[in-house]
Parts: sequence; structure tokens; C-alpha cells
Amino acid sequence: MLPSCQFIFGGLLALGCGLACAADVPGYVVDSRGEPVRSANGDCVRSGSWSAQSRHAACDAMPDRIVLLPGPDGKLGAVLVRSAAGEVRLDTAYAAAEVTQAGAIAQGREDAASVARRFGAVLAAQPPRPASFTLYFAAGSATELAPESRAVMDGLRAELAQRPAPEILVIGHTDRVGNADANDALSASRAQTVRDMLVASGVKAFSLDVAGRGEREPLVATADGVAEPRNRRVEISVR
Repeated sequence: MLPSCQFIFGGLLALGCGLACAADVPGYVVDSRGEPVRSANGDCVRSGSWSAQSRHAACDAMPDRIVLLPGPDGKLGAVLVRSAAGEVRLDTAYAAAEVTQAGAIAQGREDAASVARRFGAVLAAQPPRPASFTLYFAAGSATELAPESRAVMDGLRAELAQRPAPEILVIGHTDRVGNADANDALSASRAQTVRDMLVASGVKAFSLDVAGRGEREPLVATADGVAEPRNRRVEISVR
């Protein structure tokens, strides 16, 4: 049976698999749903076939195992595993540490094959990683995309087609040409244009949140009145 485990991607905590490892519970009495039956004091009821090897994360205290995985881009961060007994730094790909209930830390190592073999189902159950897109607009326009942004829009639609229930944040921006009130309205209109394009592509309207930030958050800092194409944009975050 798998221990409670955590995966660190590029130094960022991604998942605790102790929550997802409860599909098989040999060694325990189970109900019609396959869940362990519990006694009046909340303990799982063990069957005659129970052994130390059949311990289950939902029923018995088990060691915490932390594994540092490289990010999708191959980059790697680091994580410090600390307990009452000391601390261990994980800073190489697939480095692992196991913390017992007594607080002792044992270092180890996984590899891509062992992670896939032992934890593949857990990793596959993760939601897709967030994705970001930026669309640029023609000067002064709330509806005309810059030519280079048409391919980005196609990529955005393709990404959304792979996500059955996306959450989409659409934020419009402007450069510093014009007054602040007009730019607030223009940025909101640009965001609304992108929203309408996505809805026309089949995205559910309730999946979209839309906002305009005017000239407040320039991608490129400029003086007032400067026309900067990279600031005339709509940023889309998909998760």
C-alpha cells in the first residue's frame, strides 16, 4: 500500500496523494461502497487478513513521503523538509524524503519510471496546469485584434477545447493615450470583445469573468500620452 505522499513540481507543492489512494482497502471490513467500516470510536475495523503491509492511509498513520519532480519546462526548485528530528533539503530531480510519525527523516530517490509506476494514477488525476494568453489590439480599437494575435486566439480556442470545465479570467488593458476614464471604458470593451469571441466559439458564458484595468497596469512603463502597442492588450488566464 502506498504511503501518504506529496509531489513537489519545480519546488511547488502540487498534490497530496493520501487523499486519492483509497480505492483498494484489503485487510479491512468494507461497506457496499468499498469504504472501510469504522467502529464507534472512529477506528477502521480490520479483517482477519490485515497485516502491517496492508496498512491504509485512510485508517492507519503512515509515513509522509515527499518527492521533488521537475516542472513541465524541466526547471527545478528546492524544498526543505523539516521535522522535530531535523531537516533535509531536496534540490535534485526525484529526490525523496520520508518522515515517520516519530519525526525521523529518511532520504531516498525515485526516478521517472518509479514515479509513473507507483503514483501514475494520482498524477493523471490532477487538473491541467493554468495557461496564460495575451491578445494585442489595434490603436484605439476595442474590436480589432493586431494581426499577430489571431494565431494566439486560435491557440486559446485549442486550449479551451481540451478543458471540459475551464475557469477563464479576461482582463483588458490600454496604453496611456487618452484620459483615464476613456481608457477604463476601452479596456472593459476589449475584454468584452474577447469574451464574446469565446462564447461564439462555444465557451459557456458562466465560465468567464471579465474586467477592465484601463492604463493602470502597463506591460511597458511609459510617460502619459505615449502609444505603446504592448500595452493595448487583453490577458486571459485559463485554469
